[in-house]
Amino acid sequence: MSNLETRSKRLAFTIIITVFLFLSSAVMICSASETTDDGTSSVEKVEVYHFHLKHQCYSCIRLGELAEQTVNKNFADELESGKIVFGHLTVDDPTDKEIVDKYSASGSSLMIGVYTPDGFKVEEDTKVWYKLGNPDEYEAYLKDLIEKRLSGNMN
Repeated sequence: MSNLETRSKRLAFTIIITVFLFLSSAVMICSASETTDDGTSSVEKVEVYHFHLKHQCYSCIRLGELAEQTVNKNFADELESGKIVFGHLTVDDPTDKEIVDKYSASGSSLMIGVYTPDGFKVEEDTKVWYKLGNPDEYEAYLKDLIEKRLSGNMN
């Protein structure tokens, strides 16, 4: 084997190993979640709120119905213990103003708030709108998302 062939093989091997290490570390970073030393989640509470206006269209109503069904069916124990909170809140109702302001809600939306020792994180989930026509897909998606947030996975 020539000196050039040997160098080419070493370079190829080095590139392959580097790519493997890079991908391995990327997977570990993406799958990292906030857990305590004993393997339990550091998440204190998850809030799932369906925000809406006083007058709602069919899709807005359906968004809230499916969210409530999903949470009630899959997280009854967490609801009972207070680990999960679910609610329908009217953005233009003064009685809901404090939570509406906390979430910066302005119209119909599904928002998830996560309390950790590091603070409060809020996200609006827009993907649920595309799943309204398939209740099973909606439930599977939202259930998975809430489970991730409960485990501390914010990805």
